[in-house]
Amino acid sequence: MVKQPRRLTGFITPEQHSEAPLDLQSTRRKLTFATLPAARHLAKHTLASYNRFLSEAGSAWEYEMLPIRHRQHGEGELIPRVPSSVDGADVFLFGASWDPSFITRSRDELFGSLSAHGLLADDVTLDDFVTGRATIAADTPQQVLTQALIQKLSNANIMETLLYARAFKSQGAAHVTLVMPYWPYGRQEKPTRLKRESTTSRLIADLVVEAGVDGLITYDPHSRALHGNFPEGRFLKKFIDADEEAYKVFKEYKGREDVQFAFLDSGAVDRGDNLRRRLGLDPVIIGKVHHGDVENLGNTGLRPTTRYLLFIEDILGSGTTLKKGITPIVEELRRRNAHLAPGEEPRDVQWIGYISNPLCTKDAEKIVLELSQNYGLKQLNISNSIQLPSSFLKIPCVVEHGLQDLLAKYINAIHYQTSTTQHATSYDD
Repeated sequence: MVKQPRRLTGFITPEQHSEAPLDLQSTRRKLTFATLPAARHLAKHTLASYNRFLSEAGSAWEYEMLPIRHRQHGEGELIPRVPSSVDGADVFLFGASWDPSFITRSRDELFGSLSAHGLLADDVTLDDFVTGRATIAADTPQQVLTQALIQKLSNANIMETLLYARAFKSQGAAHVTLVMPYWPYGRQEKPTRLKRESTTSRLIADLVVEAGVDGLITYDPHSRALHGNFPEGRFLKKFIDADEEAYKVFKEYKGREDVQFAFLDSGAVDRGDNLRRRLGLDPVIIGKVHHGDVENLGNTGLRPTTRYLLFIEDILGSGTTLKKGITPIVEELRRRNAHLAPGEEPRDVQWIGYISNPLCTKDAEKIVLELSQNYGLKQLNISNSIQLPSSFLKIPCVVEHGLQDLLAKYINAIHYQTSTTQHATSYDD
């Protein structure tokens, strides 16, 4: 019997690959890392993880990030220029729609940023930016101004991603895989009922494919419908499931009698029920609770012995979902504690959450701090799919969990055409 060669597994090094039999070698050529400015933070950490894994595997190789520097025409149009030859390269392009630095900047800094991003000409008056004429009213509220800026800059970042994807492909890259952990417009996967809306998520997918992207790595997209937005077969899709990362955070609470899994709204049931079952926890449906309605507290399924409530959300947003879910339960327990019969012990619960994509506004930072200080939010675990300001990360209950190791492993598996499932979390550990 002819002995079959052992297939490469684990984190593969260039040395291991070159020594493998030809029929086991990947057809993808030179591995190339590139990042757009909005995604630089996560890209830098992912590249460092990739090089560390290579070193730990005994490799002498070390990859560098292909530098992308902005060039613009005088009127503000971007010139997508590839800095060096990428002929035949296997490019992993890091992109991001969200520019987190804007949620903490002052009004003057925001004004100054407009010109730097080509959104405000020097001779434009500041009178009507919010309506879309690229101008700003002097009395525009800070929150409205910030949201308008973020929207425009997010859309500009998406366009920038498309331009550079096309530039890499047109300059000879064999493959362009987009690494974009937070997928833009994921919440617009279907029209709101009785509203005249577009399925913008499908449009973004169409534009990405048309730009020349033939692969995507993203983290916990808002809807599973995103799978159907891309062509089957010829388009490589890797949607990393947040359940895997959340399970690592929550597994110490698995099967405990004093722990339940909370769904902060009706939409969270579809997203988190599989994780709840794997953890062996009973549900608490908080969407049924209304402030001041004593009877509804029992209808949620909250047990008298429960001391910890776990929850998962895909987006933090303004923080109102957290606030509307947590505060009614806590306040109702406090009202009941104020009228205890002799011998009854007061009830209290602590909250432990996981946010897969911490897309948020400045208001969310204030709400998380308030919930931490006054409403028993013990720990809010977040991924680094979106870079948050240091002020948010300094909130005592916030714990950041990096995706860079996981992304590095998936990039390695895709580049060498091995299975990505070997890097998935085991629910039996």
